[in-house]
Amino acid sequence: MVQGIRELGDCTVGFVGFGAIAQATAKRLAPWGCTMAYNKRTPLAAADEAKLHARYRDLDDLLAESDIVSLHVPVTAATEGMVDDGFLAKMKPGSILINTARGDIVDQEALVRALESGHISAAGLDTLAPEPVQTDNPLLNMSPQASARVVFSPHIGGVTEGMFYRAHRTVWENAARVAAGEEPVNRIV
Repeated sequence: MVQGIRELGDCTVGFVGFGAIAQATAKRLAPWGCTMAYNKRTPLAAADEAKLHARYRDLDDLLAESDIVSLHVPVTAATEGMVDDGFLAKMKPGSILINTARGDIVDQEALVRALESGHISAAGLDTLAPEPVQTDNPLLNMSPQASARVVFSPHIGGVTEGMFYRAHRTVWENAARVAAGEEPVNRIV
C-alpha cells in the first residue's frame, strides 16, 4: 500500500492493432473506466471510436501515454520483432506489456533487458517464440526480481469451452468437405 497499486480505472490501455479481439477486449474494459487508445493502419470512424470508448493515437504517442500496452497484430514482415529495444524504450516508464497475439512479435532479449532495468514494470505473456517454449528462452532465465513480474500462460488465453467445441466441429466439418471434393472453410493459402 505504501508504494500504491494502480487501479485499472486509473490506467490508459493502449492497443497495438485493433481488430476483433482487441475491440472485444475494449468492450470488456469500458465498464472499468480506463482510458483506451489504439493504433492500426486505418483509424475507425468517430462513431465507432465513441462506441468502443477508444481513440486513435500515433504509435509513439500511444506507447508514451499507456500504462498497459496490449499487442493485437499478426506476424508479418512488418511486425516480426517489432517490440524491440526502441519500441520498449518509447513505452511509459513503469508500464506493463501484454502479448496475447504471437511470440514472434516480441524481441524476447529486449524485453528481458526492459524488465531487468525496471523500465517495464511487468509483462503478461500468453505466447513465446518458439512454441513449445525452450528451456534456454531468455524470459525463463531472468533474475528472480524480474521473473516475479512476469505472468506466463501456455497460449490458451482465448481457449474457452465454446471455442474448443466450435474449433473441433470445424475440423471435422472441413474433413468432410475435403472428402466430398469441396473447399474447406477458412483455407489459408
